[in-house]
Order: sequence, then C-alpha cells, then structure tokens
Amino acid sequence: DALSNTWDVTDDAIFTIDGDAGGAFADNVYTSEAAGTWTVTGWYSGLGDSATLIVEPYAIFLPIIAQNYTP
Repeated sequence: DALSNTWDVTDDAIFTIDGDAGGAFADNVYTSEAAGTWTVTGWYSGLGDSATLIVEPYAIFLPIIAQNYTP
C-alpha cells in the first residue's frame, strides 16, 4: 500500500493455470496432471500477478531383476 505495509493474501486469492495443464487447485495448492511449463495466475481484490510453473515428468523406477543369477 501507500505506506509500504505488506500482508499475505495467499489463503484468500483465486488461482488459475493454463487449461492444458490439467490438474486442480485445492485452495492454494496445485496438484499436477501434466508435465510442461505453465503460467499460474493469482488474483485478489482485482489485482493479479503471474508466475511460471515447471512440472517435470514423473519417472517410474523399476527394480532390476537379475536373470539366471546363481550365488
């Protein structure tokens, strides 16, 4: 504000993300559905700002099973 006071409005803001990102917001927590680079926008009382969110693909690690192993 004009007096340089700050306050956190995260819990009261409304957040949006690019439509192709999928996923969903629960309050201010986003659960991803698709990997990619997305724009997230937060809105509060007619004011908004955007940020970039990078979601990396989920890697599935499978155990390596030794075939024909004899100790």
